Amino acid sequence: MRTLAKRIIGTMSIGVMTLGISLSANAQSIKSEKDVKGEKEVKTSKEAKSFATQSVWYDVTKIDPFGSDTPSNYRIVSIGSAPSTSPNPNDCAQPNSSGQYCAFQLTFDENEDSSSALEKDVSTAMSDLAATQTGQARNPSHP
Repeated sequence: MRTLAKRIIGTMSIGVMTLGISLSANAQSIKSEKDVKGEKEVKTSKEAKSFATQSVWYDVTKIDPFGSDTPSNYRIVSIGSAPSTSPNPNDCAQPNSSGQYCAFQLTFDENEDSSSALEKDVSTAMSDLAATQTGQARNPSHP
């Protein structure tokens, strides 16, 4: 009887060890799958951060003639073309360093609607489009 009890206990011990090893291996396999899935999600989120952009020139007008010379005091009135790259004291040009702003270039995701910025101040449009200001032009004849 003792021999039979020892054999049963021995067999059960081997079974419990086998079960433990199996569960441990399964848990390790599940952890590896989660790690791989997490890496894929990280790659996907990194890839999502890179996107194609568009750069658009907007014609602007000053909201308050006596207000500050900041983007929040300029309203976008139309989508324009790139101002001259040569200085011009009588017209809107990119190299001009005096006078009121007459145009701003904003760069943002190509999937955004460029016309959604119309009639907004430049700061609000930049915020709404998650845009950056990549260019500006001034008109010296409008101090």
